[in-house]
Amino acid sequence: MQAANVQLAAIFVIFVHMKKFLFPIIATLFAFICLSSCGGGEKAEVEPISNELIWFNDNHSAFTSMVEFKGWYYVTFREAGSHIFDEDGEARGKIRILASKDGNDWESVALIGKDGFDLRDPKLSVTPDGRLMVIIGGSVYVDRKLVARKPQVCFSRDGRNFSELQQFEFSEGGGLNGQEWPWRVTWHKGTGYTVCYTVTGPAQAFLTLWKTADGVHYDFVCKMDLSENDYPNEATVRFLPDDRMVVLIRQDGDRNGASAEGLLAVASAPYTDWKYTGIGFKIGGPELLVLGKDHLVIAGREYVDGGNFTAIWKGPLEGPFEKVASLHEPVADSSYPGLIVVGKELWCCYYRSYGEKRTDAAICLAKIPLKAVR
Repeated sequence: MQAANVQLAAIFVIFVHMKKFLFPIIATLFAFICLSSCGGGEKAEVEPISNELIWFNDNHSAFTSMVEFKGWYYVTFREAGSHIFDEDGEARGKIRILASKDGNDWESVALIGKDGFDLRDPKLSVTPDGRLMVIIGGSVYVDRKLVARKPQVCFSRDGRNFSELQQFEFSEGGGLNGQEWPWRVTWHKGTGYTVCYTVTGPAQAFLTLWKTADGVHYDFVCKMDLSENDYPNEATVRFLPDDRMVVLIRQDGDRNGASAEGLLAVASAPYTDWKYTGIGFKIGGPELLVLGKDHLVIAGREYVDGGNFTAIWKGPLEGPFEKVASLHEPVADSSYPGLIVVGKELWCCYYRSYGEKRTDAAICLAKIPLKAVR
């Protein structure tokens, strides 16, 4: 089977740069490769019901998010010439938004760009007043050097027409320096919360918590007590049934060592006094769901020799966490999943490389029995 996969992958790469009318053939072939390689790396306890390619074109597609909105499912991601710079040496990522009524057939409903910006890592949510909201990292490069991060946001009432991008407006406090990245907004009882990481140097950053009523203006809540040298960065905010906030945090202080362990942070309102617990492994692109009283589902990049893959874990709030599924064999790059529960299934969108280079990436959707993660 492995030899057959190699042959299929080789055929796939040949087709990659051919004309768009070959997309249905490419999609079918790639979906077969994904399905045949599920469970790579450490053996997974359960295989997905399906694990299919839902978007591919000649661009690099990565950094996903997913939400249900007004009876439709939405997936968003960055689309560009490569992970950062295109063949002209420019960083000018755009944000693609897909929609599906059934989770099987997907259509593009928006492609959002902004002159002078590399738009990255979009995250979806639904506001209390019933709008689809997209927050986006806005990176500004001059001569291939990152000079500023200016986060953006836009909204839609119908899931098809989106407002013009607006820049986040932060209140006083927090020690911001123009290198901010609010990574995901989660709404709870009418208020949106986000953990923002501010880069202060090579592999150095600090985290701050912010709240918003409208998705544009953000008020400072607190600075989280973590070492800047451990490079805390991407963070997903969720809430427990008793209103405690739980945050899943990526750390990269030692990029190749065990000290870059992911963290769970828990606090009660007003969310200023935090307790931190290691999750037992390094994680990239962290995504988190709360199922029941204190049962968590975690998804993200797992790092292994020879590459990485997107994986899913489950466990109680206090740990330990058990891996449920590895969604494919190790590849050059994969992660940044989005999770939602649909009926009796857990849906996980993510991106993965289909070749040996990080420039080759496309969007996949895995569907897993919900009972496997409870």
